[in-house]
Amino acid sequence: MSISKVKQIRLETTAQYQPISDLNVRFFNQDINTSVFDFVITRNSDPIPLGEDNIEATIVLTSNKFKISDEVKIKDGLNGILTYTLPDDILERPGKVTGQIYIGIKGKEDTVVQRLFSFDIEESLINSFDAETKLVYIRKFDQLEEQISQRVESIEQAIAHSEDYVTKVIEEKDIALSKIDERKLTVLEEITTLINTEKTNLQAIGEDYKSQFEQVDEELNQKIADIKEEINPETYVTQTQSDNWQKYSFTEDDGAVKKLAIDTDISTLTAGLYEGSGLINTPYGDNGFYEIYVTQSYNGRKVIIAISSYSGRTSIKTFHSGGAERNWIELTNATEDTGWLDVMLKNNVTSINPVNYKIVTMNNTKQLSIKGSISNAIAGSEVNFGKIPNIETQGTPYLLNAYPKSIKMWIENDGEMKISTPIDWEQTETIDFSATLLL
Repeated sequence: MSISKVKQIRLETTAQYQPISDLNVRFFNQDINTSVFDFVITRNSDPIPLGEDNIEATIVLTSNKFKISDEVKIKDGLNGILTYTLPDDILERPGKVTGQIYIGIKGKEDTVVQRLFSFDIEESLINSFDAETKLVYIRKFDQLEEQISQRVESIEQAIAHSEDYVTKVIEEKDIALSKIDERKLTVLEEITTLINTEKTNLQAIGEDYKSQFEQVDEELNQKIADIKEEINPETYVTQTQSDNWQKYSFTEDDGAVKKLAIDTDISTLTAGLYEGSGLINTPYGDNGFYEIYVTQSYNGRKVIIAISSYSGRTSIKTFHSGGAERNWIELTNATEDTGWLDVMLKNNVTSINPVNYKIVTMNNTKQLSIKGSISNAIAGSEVNFGKIPNIETQGTPYLLNAYPKSIKMWIENDGEMKISTPIDWEQTETIDFSATLLL
């Protein structure tokens, strides 16, 4: 435990006048490293926190024998306590000493000067001893020297006998090493026995695991063989093979077209195959069943084909670039063809090549085609030589293309076929004709 003379001084930081403070403190010049001042820095009677990072403190001490400036250390920064121990150089100069503390802010020129204080340094009593007393101290040092000499002699004698000690130590060392060697052999034997035992145990465990692994491996190989026997690897599809497959579902998983709910707007459908009834935006405005095919392209382009399940009528709607919607266009091309039919001739007119006609109906439009070659037409007369049943032409009679050009041939609105020959016409001559007209 250290023993110090500590004087605590409260220094109030204020601009108010404060007279010099006589501390009524006296240190002796033999108070070496024990003369301590603790300065409590306050403001409004409360301690000011101090830190080494933001302040530096200096003390100035003066007397009629010296003048110094020295650093003051922070003892308790939280409670604002600085501490300073008087150095030997000051203690050696007795007299009245005046001091002052300076606190500066690091990085700035701001400085606070605390109030003046004073204290005394006096001669120690030992410094007043006369020459005789000092001689006593010298004699005491002689006695101390004698005692030290005796101890040195004892040490030298001990060293002289050190060889005996060394011999004994060596003997004891040899005995100890011998015992260590014996114990080492015993331990090695024990370790060898233990290793051999554990080795045997591990070999047994290893053989057991090996047997189990061989059994599992055999069972696994048998299962692989069974699987290969049941499944033909040639039918497998690998991940690599399917990487470039299209994975968009145009139909249901079973291949059936997708079922649409009632009130589904056909125009909003994405690519796929669909079926439904009661739909919105159908091409014919009905609620019947429709088979619908939708394809999509880029920039909003899309094609929708709708087929009426009942009538087979087919229409197409397109969405052009930017999603511009077009109207439905019917694609149905329902054609009925009677095939070539014979025309029954009359009034003694005969046929060189058969006289045939056929009617083709396309999208409710009827087209009549007729061809043939006749003879035995009376000269200079108008002859009704045949009739096409169940037709009516539109407007005026329809002229047929006839050869020779001098012959006039036509079909009346009721289907009657007529010919007009010139006066000089040879009855045995052949008349060729053909025509196509809309009914």
